[in-house]
Amino acid sequence: RLVKEAERPDLRCAVAVDLSFIGSRRINSIRKLRADCYRTETRMVELAGGTRSVLEFGVVTLPAVTDKAKKKGEVYLYGTAKERIERLLATAACQASGLLFPKLDLESATPPAEPLTEKFLRRWLRAAEKLAGVPEVMGRSYHGFNRTFATTHEDPLAASGQAGKRRDTMENTYEGARPEKKAALAVNLDAMLKGA
Repeated sequence: RLVKEAERPDLRCAVAVDLSFIGSRRINSIRKLRADCYRTETRMVELAGGTRSVLEFGVVTLPAVTDKAKKKGEVYLYGTAKERIERLLATAACQASGLLFPKLDLESATPPAEPLTEKFLRRWLRAAEKLAGVPEVMGRSYHGFNRTFATTHEDPLAASGQAGKRRDTMENTYEGARPEKKAALAVNLDAMLKGA
């Protein structure tokens, strides 16, 4: 419910939620992303049920400099999450600032060249929680999506690669997932959010 309501307070909140939920990434790394961190990529993936399909994904590259473990990582987005990040990147503020999470109004053609503060992202998340009827938990913030991510995947290897987390953090599995597995995980998470 919360992921679905996250766009109502602000599109930046929704994209931060998507990257937290689908990529299991820290909000401080997310909010500092530049607009050029995003690209599209076509991959053949095996989906639930064994069907294979060629699909287009959005790929967000997170630089090592903002990662807690100082490792570069990639998060594959599909469906709703891909559409939302592309809408955010198309805004005047993202295009003018070169940032994925620029300060001030998204329609501003002259935003400051600084990322949005974590304070705004937390405030919007609290508003989305109220809209979704999700109880507020003190101190949870975006980190709650990391916990949800760790319990909703069927392929621990793909989840470990998508999250960039160590074995002891991600169900004692860490092998570095192949891109096809991470891409399939993004499709399956999108289907789960749509109730499929």
